[in-house]
Amino acid sequence: NSMESKVIGYHRGKQYLLSLDAIYYIELIDRQTFIYTKDECYESPLWLYQMEEQLHEDFVRANKSTIFNMRHI
Repeated sequence: NSMESKVIGYHRGKQYLLSLDAIYYIELIDRQTFIYTKDECYESPLWLYQMEEQLHEDFVRANKSTIFNMRHI
């Protein structure tokens, strides 16, 4: 169950398990998905629609390239 509240992100060649609560927003730029936390930006191999499937109800798709965590707005 704890795995459901985390996603994988990559930063400087290392893999990180990111808590959904730590994510501010997720953005698609030039066909690459980026996950933003307070202090870092991580890359994801997943498409935005694939990320949506892993997120809980606090995340809202704002447009075709951005998902926001409403807890941080």
